[in-house]
Amino acid sequence: GIHNVYIHPSGTCDETDSMELGQTSGATYTIREEDAGSDIYFACQIPGHCDAGQILEVSVAPAAEPTPAPDGGLVGGFCFSGNTIVDVFGKGPTSISDLRIGDRVKTNNNEYDIVYSFGHYNPSQIGEFLQITITTNKNHKSTIIEMSKDHLLLVPGGRYVPASALA
Repeated sequence: GIHNVYIHPSGTCDETDSMELGQTSGATYTIREEDAGSDIYFACQIPGHCDAGQILEVSVAPAAEPTPAPDGGLVGGFCFSGNTIVDVFGKGPTSISDLRIGDRVKTNNNEYDIVYSFGHYNPSQIGEFLQITITTNKNHKSTIIEMSKDHLLLVPGGRYVPASALA
């Protein structure tokens, strides 16, 4: 179907002061430093779509405190905190710190890939992480992702950028 993307400052389907990001569902938004500590609401303004649940809440905040980095042997060499939750086939939501070789982790293309090694595993390493909370407005389910500032993220256009470029 046809979709568009707007930011709704109200956090609801109220279109007052909304800002258009695009007239297609492939619109992009770059998280900015001034977004830290705030909630951003993205919605479709096609009649009835937002009320049907096509609104997404993204909470942007720095990590509250340093957390252990299970794969961070070298400073700057880790990507995720041990507190980050991933979907493991046959187990469901699992902390990265509880992953084992052979586990199958759900990836961004909704397939499960096998964990075959931990490049820099060090459960006593302390690191600083960026924290992104994603909440779907339809079921109010939240997911928190903690990653190092150097972790690469795929952005529209097929480029990879460090997470710090989006913070």
